[in-house]
Amino acid sequence: MSPVLQKHADLPMYQQLQNLIREDIASGNWLAGQAIPSEQTLVQQFGIARMTVRQALDGLIREGLLRRERGRGTFVAHKWVERELSRMRGFSEDMSARGMAPSARLIAREVVPAPKEVSNYLRLGQREAVIYIRRLRLADAVPMALETSYFNYSLCRPILNADLESSSLYDFLQVTLGLRLCHASQELEAALPAAADALLLEQSKRAPTLVIRQTTYVQVADEELPCIYGRTIYRADRYRFHMEVPR
Repeated sequence: MSPVLQKHADLPMYQQLQNLIREDIASGNWLAGQAIPSEQTLVQQFGIARMTVRQALDGLIREGLLRRERGRGTFVAHKWVERELSRMRGFSEDMSARGMAPSARLIAREVVPAPKEVSNYLRLGQREAVIYIRRLRLADAVPMALETSYFNYSLCRPILNADLESSSLYDFLQVTLGLRLCHASQELEAALPAAADALLLEQSKRAPTLVIRQTTYVQVADEELPCIYGRTIYRADRYRFHMEVPR
């Protein structure tokens, strides 16, 4: 950052500082996730009041360009990803549409007795076998979300041998298995992550996450059956959710 602030310019000092920071981020001098100089360093570098520096940084935090972590400092924020809630779209499709490279890290895949909640959502018998899959989802190698899913065993058995790290799950279900995904019901909430989840997402366990619980239905003959029940934890500093609501 070039220390050039004009004290008698028409533009207030804090806005001049904001523009310098924006330029450094846009030019790649400061990369996403990188710590910026401390407030005291900026005060000394530009010879301005600490309140002016704080005003500049607070404005950039509200814009989403910076993020502040208590006790650690201020960092360049990662780009926001906006997800359309009114449309059923897979993570791979979503990231590819934004010019990002989707991938996954498979954490667990096994056949387990369905927990009571899962049995209820998938309309299965008590402790009936389901396929349990847990994956960390990444975009451009950056952790974005943590998926935990349960699949109807009889409909999705071949998924036990599928490539779930470099290919689209939705593509496998629709193209390989021939399942017709017809709709999904979703519940959205905010929550603090468990310590193990925060570690996988590479975030503080004190930082909030956005959680979506989703039941996905498939068309089987003339009937729509619940096929997948899952819970996905999204990093709140990297995701925004959007929905158009007609009157």
